[in-house]
Amino acid sequence: MVIGASGSNKTTYVLHLLESLTTSVPFLDFAPLTDHMPITQYVCLDRPSEELEAKLDNFQIDRDRLRMVSYADQLRKVFSSTFDIFLSANIPNDTEYLVLDGVGFLIEKVISQRHVGIFMSDLLACCRRRHIHITAICHTAKMKQGSGYANPREKALGSGAWVQMAGTAMVCDYLNPGDPTDPRRTFAFLDNAAQGRMFSIRIEDGRIVLDADVTEFDRAD
Repeated sequence: MVIGASGSNKTTYVLHLLESLTTSVPFLDFAPLTDHMPITQYVCLDRPSEELEAKLDNFQIDRDRLRMVSYADQLRKVFSSTFDIFLSANIPNDTEYLVLDGVGFLIEKVISQRHVGIFMSDLLACCRRRHIHITAICHTAKMKQGSGYANPREKALGSGAWVQMAGTAMVCDYLNPGDPTDPRRTFAFLDNAAQGRMFSIRIEDGRIVLDADVTEFDRAD
């Protein structure tokens, strides 16, 4: 699960993961467990595929093992089908890794613990049935300045069930959300089996860079 506000570099994080799997070079202190990138199906629900294409030149990703499809201009078609039909149409038999970007569009009531829980249960069942890994990318809720959730686990749009049922999640957060030019971010890695970790980063030339000088003390109120 990858969670964050628009522009907080959620997609950039996923592309870094794919690059790490391609090159076998660790990313954010995490070493890949395989020596090749899995065959990846990247489904865009909230952006045209051309937007994603524009980012790819900045990364060393095995393009022969990456497939992309966008439904940004076909959401009505997505809404008219069941989730099982949608997945069947978007997971070719050889898929090993599925990315669902803008996953909130697939849920009728994103603020409902029950609806989010059922959706996440369906994703888990799909992982087990198809023997694949899935990363879902989700927005955070809109908040007024000075308000919000201190706990990163509660920041996902609508329901805490996102993080609870995902197993692992990365929450991407602006250090200064009032300044869109500020490249500083904090990434909170949440693991239900462990305490979690916080990474201080900045965005440089469209890439994520660890930066120890970025601290929570600099966060804007």
